[in-house]
Amino acid sequence: IIVLLCYLLSAFFGIAGITMALLSSKRRKTKLNTATVAFLSGMLIMCFYDWYLYFTNYHFLNFSNTMALRLGSCLISIIFYLWINLSQKISDIQQFGSLKKVFMIYTFSYSGIWLFCTLVPGGSFFYTIKWFLLITDIILMLLVLLVTTIFTAHAYMTGKKESILYMIVITAMLFWNYISFLWAETSVYWGNSKFIRQPMDLTIIFWLVVNFLIIRFVYKVDFEIAYGDDREK
Repeated sequence: IIVLLCYLLSAFFGIAGITMALLSSKRRKTKLNTATVAFLSGMLIMCFYDWYLYFTNYHFLNFSNTMALRLGSCLISIIFYLWINLSQKISDIQQFGSLKKVFMIYTFSYSGIWLFCTLVPGGSFFYTIKWFLLITDIILMLLVLLVTTIFTAHAYMTGKKESILYMIVITAMLFWNYISFLWAETSVYWGNSKFIRQPMDLTIIFWLVVNFLIIRFVYKVDFEIAYGDDREK
């Protein structure tokens, strides 16, 4: 019951955040609320996917648990880009556009390649290329850390101290979640006899925290500003 409640709350926060950002855009359409809607939409899709996996014992339709988790890892990599895009808007940084473009190219190439490898050759294919899989995952995580560190540092230097906490915590939650998917997925590849699902059972906590923080952030820096005049009247 507690797990189901957490999933429901996470979905509710995601939908509420999207609604709030869309309402704000009617008053003052900005790149920030556009990026927020994109990120929260990705989070909502991931939340429902994670929810489905949990209640079907980490199987997706006819896919085994490792293949289903690989699909989830590809989805999270796209969410990484959506978060990087939102982080840039939060920090209001104009530089490092080329770095963000490199990250975008890598993220979508990563997702496309691994989606193809998951859907076409089959689950056993990952056993033969586990080192290549590990290397691409490490590169993705390093790029996430590099880009978010730059954007967070810029937010700090420009006095956006309240935004820094959101950026650090959300990045940490997304990063931890990705590692949970990776750890669970590779539990079989590296010599264990069975799929280790314990890290995956906690992923809803990450989604819940992220969606809650985002809805608070949207209210403070977007919705409250857009409708502040009406409240004063």
